[in-house]
Amino acid sequence: RVEKQILKHVLFGTSREEQAASLDEDDFVLGTIEQPAAVAEFDKPKRLLALDGIKHPENMSLLLTSAVALKFDGVVLSTSCVDPFSYKA
Repeated sequence: RVEKQILKHVLFGTSREEQAASLDEDDFVLGTIEQPAAVAEFDKPKRLLALDGIKHPENMSLLLTSAVALKFDGVVLSTSCVDPFSYKA
């Protein structure tokens, strides 16, 4: 488990460049994480988590963490969901 203090120095998702541009000179970045490519279909999934209209990054984080812990095969997100790669998620 990575402490929250460290995670604020990792840039996530497609807005990495925008986030990096807004950093002060005394800010630092430990790394970046690229968003995995979306898939059109899953190969024989047993359990999928479907999410629609999730607006708060904290809720998204809780749902994704639970999906991993419960060994879901994948997550399907609607376009109305918050970015799952937001640094707050």
